[in-house]
Amino acid sequence: ANKAPWLAYHASFGLYHQLGIDKGAQTMARALKVLKEKGLPAPVWSMADEPGNAASLAARDMPKWVAAVRKAAPDAILAGHLNNPKDYEYLNFFDVAIINQGFGIDKKHIKSLKRNKIQAWLYNTGQPRLTAGLWLWTTGADRYLQWHSRLPLGHPFDPTDGREGDVSMFPPMPTICAKQPDVHEFLLDMADGLADQRYLLWLSTQKSPVAIKLATAIRKKHRGDWELITGLSNKELKSLRIAIAKLALNLNVSANK
Repeated sequence: ANKAPWLAYHASFGLYHQLGIDKGAQTMARALKVLKEKGLPAPVWSMADEPGNAASLAARDMPKWVAAVRKAAPDAILAGHLNNPKDYEYLNFFDVAIINQGFGIDKKHIKSLKRNKIQAWLYNTGQPRLTAGLWLWTTGADRYLQWHSRLPLGHPFDPTDGREGDVSMFPPMPTICAKQPDVHEFLLDMADGLADQRYLLWLSTQKSPVAIKLATAIRKKHRGDWELITGLSNKELKSLRIAIAKLALNLNVSANK
């Protein structure tokens, strides 16, 4: 996501565990007040990380925590990471549902969330190019988050001091702009997906019959069923972008005749 609001992933959990429900909620309310006074955007607070998982914030505690925050800070934007059909029971607690294919990210799932005025953010699908480009465009989901850009929990080069790997999307490096950076291929795939998205968004703005025909054909072929589309290769996604680029070139040539 390249514009506000941005996700505050750990802050809510830290307040809950360190201060408890009431003091944590009051502290969050004060933080939001300070941000507003300084003209800074309020974050989206992650309130539950996959609540259907045993290691997550217990379902017994999460409703109380959310209720306390709603009371102390009614304008707070609250989110939950959901990765299991069982997590549907928690939807009404959140303004933003951060979902992956374990929960369901077909077009019908996205539309259902939007009907209930819940934003749909996608995360960790395992297919960054497809998700960042064609799938966001096809389903109308609001955003895509890919874990993790940087999240070493301790010393960035000690593999024994934290849960997360020290090199994920790209590592913290002692030299800025090193000549040989170690970059995860997912980062490059996601960059290609963002370029795909730009072409698809451009296509959506075109009013010519040939552009409308192409956009309709793409939507018809990729109907919004994640299981049917995950087999698409990067080569096929590249061909889709080339088709749009050729259309743009032809439209430009015709306009200049």
